[in-house]
Amino acid sequence: MRRFETGILPFVIAAAAFLVISCDQPGKMAPQPVVLGKHKLVEPFVLTSHRGEPFASRQLQGKIWVVNFIFTSCGRECPFLSRRFLTLQERFANDERIELVSISVDPQTDTVERLAQYAAGFDAGDRWHFLTGDPGTIARIIRHDFLIDTGKADGTLPQRQNSELPHTERFAVVDRDGIVRFYTNGMAGDAADRTEQAIELILKEPSV
Repeated sequence: MRRFETGILPFVIAAAAFLVISCDQPGKMAPQPVVLGKHKLVEPFVLTSHRGEPFASRQLQGKIWVVNFIFTSCGRECPFLSRRFLTLQERFANDERIELVSISVDPQTDTVERLAQYAAGFDAGDRWHFLTGDPGTIARIIRHDFLIDTGKADGTLPQRQNSELPHTERFAVVDRDGIVRFYTNGMAGDAADRTEQAIELILKEPSV
């Protein structure tokens, strides 16, 4: 299946090329050092959470947050990605500085009710937010804030093809100032470990 990351923006791909990996064979790549960058400031956005409430990015101000992109009817990659987020939730269960954000790439289908059911299936706690909303807003977030090509020339979200929907497998870590600092392939066997290492590095940085 073609995914957003096959069209990653040029100045990101050089630093992240080693992240490409088959979703059927996670964890086959040799370990790489976790190196933080400063990629992009995430612009303000408002979506809707699986709790049926507006969710504004300002609610994450001062927090370190990890983002992935999923859809509830995905039967292959998304359960892997969500289980790795569940691992992160367990590891940072007692650290209120860390939040998890899962944004649907199929907002036409992923209603609040569907997201709530999906979230319950992964025991999502108070600091794991499943978001849906306007497709244009989500496309902008993916392409312009997280620098991931949506795979369409006009920058919009791809449309479902039968039961398949191209999407990215990336995790992104955003720091307390709202800047994207790290990417890793969520399908890799060490994705949770690498994400945790990136978070720990950011936590060691002095707060301004």
